Amino acid sequence: MKNSVRYILFVLFICGMPVITVSQSCFDVDVNSGEVYPVDSYDVCFEGNPPFARCFMPADSLRTGCSVVALPGGGYGGLVFRQGGYDWASFFNKKGIALFVLHYRFPEGDCRRPIADVRKMFDLIKRNALEWRCDTAQMGIMGFSAGGHLAAVMATHPEFGVLPEFQVLFYPVITMDEAYTDKGSRERFLGMHPSPETVDFYSCEKQVDKTTPPAILLLGGQDGVVSSLNALNYYKALLEKGVPAALHAYPSYWHGWGLHDGFPYVEDACHSLSVWLDECILNSERFRLTV
Repeated sequence: MKNSVRYILFVLFICGMPVITVSQSCFDVDVNSGEVYPVDSYDVCFEGNPPFARCFMPADSLRTGCSVVALPGGGYGGLVFRQGGYDWASFFNKKGIALFVLHYRFPEGDCRRPIADVRKMFDLIKRNALEWRCDTAQMGIMGFSAGGHLAAVMATHPEFGVLPEFQVLFYPVITMDEAYTDKGSRERFLGMHPSPETVDFYSCEKQVDKTTPPAILLLGGQDGVVSSLNALNYYKALLEKGVPAALHAYPSYWHGWGLHDGFPYVEDACHSLSVWLDECILNSERFRLTV
């Protein structure tokens, strides 16, 4: 039997077909078809191509069943997928958390496109939960800048078919209010002339309710690109609805910081995020007791 399995694997390899198992730490997946590819064999998702995700799996000995879908920033016109995704793989994998970095489509004024991609990603994880050893009750979402807005949209709109268990937001765009949103993100997400009702619907600080998942927000308090009022007003709305939330605002104008670009508070940010994940997510029993 073992020889037969080895022969099949050998034939598949010779034929150029990808053979991926959960023991491999990293692979790519086409979000539409569900096909899995070895890393770097699948073209990066440029405009017009199907969305895909790069998947980073923790070692078997560390697995918790928890997973996070990461949504990179880029103003809804690009994807900063290393700072807002790949670079965080080691951090999450060391905590036993699987990380799925989603290359979603740009909205180009039609916000249904990236929203549909996120839903497909969550559905894909659920369909492969057994093979990928992911607990469907421990699926979180993480977003950076405009990706933070997309993450918050999914967290505050259960009607879109995704209600993550928690949200991790780095220097996020939250509102579509012209007074303090990122105007480029707003135009690409909603188009040039959205109705007031549409603006309110996608202003996440106005959509929080008691079912909104717990959140941690990390940002530069004097962010020079996306006003910190985005995160502050979201944090306030979460607290007002009784949703557990943490806010870490560092004395910096820096926007778009990551793990490896010299942001002076990155160690503190990593420590704060690690503690929050331990206390509020991974130790869910304690979390329920303290809410």
